[in-house]
Amino acid sequence: MNSKTYLQNHSGPRLAVVSLLFAVLYVLTCALTSCSTVAGAGQDVQKLGGEIQEAAHDAQ
Repeated sequence: MNSKTYLQNHSGPRLAVVSLLFAVLYVLTCALTSCSTVAGAGQDVQKLGGEIQEAAHDAQ
């Protein structure tokens, strides 16, 4: 059996496993990044709410 025949017969399962691994890593990376972004956005909204409250108290 030559190397070309071996690769044709054995690359399918390996390619599927590698593709699945990259897909899982991609999803995990996106999830971790978005969690950080959402937490940062929440802090920004909280800070903005505090500033709005201050402005409301100053206006009274």
